[in-house]
Amino acid sequence: MIRYSKLKGFVAFRQYILAFHKYVNEPSIFSKFCSLFVITQSVGANSRDEVSVHVTPRPFEDEAPSASLRGAVDKSVACKFYQRLLLNAWRRSRYQLTTITESFNRQKEQINNLEMQITLLKKLNRSEIQKRDEALLEFQNTKSTLERIQHDNVNLCKNLESFKLGLDNNQKTLKNAEVEIKTFSEKLRSTEMELKEKSKENIKLTKKAEAECLA
Repeated sequence: MIRYSKLKGFVAFRQYILAFHKYVNEPSIFSKFCSLFVITQSVGANSRDEVSVHVTPRPFEDEAPSASLRGAVDKSVACKFYQRLLLNAWRRSRYQLTTITESFNRQKEQINNLEMQITLLKKLNRSEIQKRDEALLEFQNTKSTLERIQHDNVNLCKNLESFKLGLDNNQKTLKNAEVEIKTFSEKLRSTEMELKEKSKENIKLTKKAEAECLA
């Protein structure tokens, strides 16, 4: 319950809404407030005249004031009420505008941050792609070098096998030659001995022949 002091003789808050409807011509607002509020008169303590405003309908005794006073009061109350509505609407709109502006600025800042992140990620992606291409090129070069080395290794292994076979054959030939040389050496020694024997015999025969000639 809301109490307004020093409003003796006011008829009802419903009449204020009627006046408000008369000056602002808003049937929707008028119907809403007329269905919710009613005002009653009461005399409070300490001899102060008060008017009680209830949010539910209450019975009240109508004490009609003069027409000029009622019109002036109705107009003043309607104007103040309308001003208060406009002020509240303006405050709400300003608060909403501030909230929307702050939200827009936050979203704009987030968008800028996201754009910066996207730019950095694109640069990082290009750098990684370049590194990947360089790594692939190096891999291809290394693979080609490895294949060439493997091919050379196979050829070297074949050549080594052939060299081993040739070495074995040469060793066999050398052994055979050594045997033949040994045989030839023995034959040469025997031949030399025979030649020495024959030379001795020839010397003896020569001396014998000379001796016979002298005789």
